[in-house]
Amino acid sequence: MFLGRTAMQKIGIVVSTIHRAIKFHTAKGIGTVFSRYKSNKIKEGMKKKTVNIGKQLSEHFKERLRELLRSNAYVFAWTHADMTGIPKTIMIKGNPFKIEHKLNEYSHIKPIKQKPHGLGTDRNTTTCKEVEKLTKAGILWKVKHQAWVANPVIVKKSDEGWRMCVDFADINKACPKDCYSLPEIDWKVESLSGF
Repeated sequence: MFLGRTAMQKIGIVVSTIHRAIKFHTAKGIGTVFSRYKSNKIKEGMKKKTVNIGKQLSEHFKERLRELLRSNAYVFAWTHADMTGIPKTIMIKGNPFKIEHKLNEYSHIKPIKQKPHGLGTDRNTTTCKEVEKLTKAGILWKVKHQAWVANPVIVKKSDEGWRMCVDFADINKACPKDCYSLPEIDWKVESLSGF
């Protein structure tokens, strides 16, 4: 489930990526939901995801949480094509709740267009396939006048395949630092900063 920082702040959610858990206030104290990823093949190219609900929660609260997740199951994306249909609101107790995420940018920084970098043959093939998938799904589309332009970065995966990433260094500099940081990611970035 995708929740923007504003939504998490309003609900009172605290996220720990290291512990793969979220904590939040309940009428009976602090509730915890742990996430566990299971790699069971459902269909070719799809993964099954499960959510573990903490034992310390009351049965009543567990059932309410299950009901919330089931009634909003449509907000989960399993393929590229599913991502374009994710609604920007979910229903909580019959009331709409905004979950749209938006980047804050410093107004004094102008958009940057990176100079194009060439890729090797195998990396270029991977990039073309990924762009085609994202274009077919409606996530990417052609535009005449881009505000920001960032180069794709192709990274070798452990299974000898390739992963396409995007160099967001310039746009990261143009955005204020998030007060709800992800410690594991911050730690990894800082540990690599000298290389």
